[in-house]
Amino acid sequence: MDLNTTYWFFNKLMNDNLCLLYRGFFSDEILRKVMDLTEINIDGYDEFRKKKKRMLFLMAEGFQNIIKHGEKTGNEKAKEENQDFFLMLNRGNAFFISTVNLIENKNIEALQKQIDEVNSLDEQSLKELHSYVMKHGSISDKGGAGLGLITIARKSNQKLHYLFEKYKEDLSLYYSQILLKTSEEISEEEIGNLFPITESVSFHKKMTSENICMIHKGDFSKDSLLPKLEIIDKNLKVTNSESIEIEEFNSILLKLMENINKHGLEINEKKEGIFLLAKKDSQFMINTGNFIAKDEIEVFEKHLIELNKLKQEENLSEIKENIFDLNEIAQASKTPLEYSFEKIDEEKFFFSLSVTV
Repeated sequence: MDLNTTYWFFNKLMNDNLCLLYRGFFSDEILRKVMDLTEINIDGYDEFRKKKKRMLFLMAEGFQNIIKHGEKTGNEKAKEENQDFFLMLNRGNAFFISTVNLIENKNIEALQKQIDEVNSLDEQSLKELHSYVMKHGSISDKGGAGLGLITIARKSNQKLHYLFEKYKEDLSLYYSQILLKTSEEISEEEIGNLFPITESVSFHKKMTSENICMIHKGDFSKDSLLPKLEIIDKNLKVTNSESIEIEEFNSILLKLMENINKHGLEINEKKEGIFLLAKKDSQFMINTGNFIAKDEIEVFEKHLIELNKLKQEENLSEIKENIFDLNEIAQASKTPLEYSFEKIDEEKFFFSLSVTV
């Protein structure tokens, strides 16, 4: 994962108010942290609060589907090659929830039939089918769709978007996307064009190819920092990452996130930024990005150059001034700090920083 990746994702998500992309270990505990993080971000926007309850419900359904499907598959190759992925973002007048998991090819036909059946039903027919399944606890000639798919369709009031992509001889990637309108003025066609499922495919492939575990783009308020750290902490403990000291690692993560909160350029009363975490072999790469005022670049870059020079000389203790709280981050990094400044306009730049621990 290089610095260009940070700006690539930020640029793709530039107009999205909040966004979370996640690859890794899925559990009910991780779901709770993801929902905490989402709720904090949603509460920052008055126009989204009325949809919060429904949004969180659909997120939970999408997340649970990944957990349940993994349990049902029972395919050891699917578990070893973990392709599970979750995305939540707001774009325009809609929320999008995308999930990815491996599915055995022999199960595709039945699942596709169920989704197509749900998509063919109107609101009243879905309500009747839901009542039947709830009452009888099984399917009938009224339809073969599962309760989860029916519930998602009813709660979102939108068609379910999906595609299958062959992965290996006996496995395929199952991409699913749930849509939720935040304004009734937007049409079904417009909402579909805002974030087509092919974009989710692109994000998933980019994260997989660069070993990225998690991306969060949004407002880096203090309240949002803890849920992000807890999601990462849980993953480290589950994957048994003995190559790092978890407490020290979390301290560096916190300082990097706090840098965005403290020193990022405030726009519309928000500190917009992006955070990426990748793992390759025994090393973790942490990239952050945020807007910075043009007149701060000179002092910032001078300090970074000095830090990298002293790091190469193994003499970081000589630095007295801790500009932008970077000294401890530089000490913890296994490599010199990588950084770049991308011009946005005459007043601001996009600052990317990369640390390897």
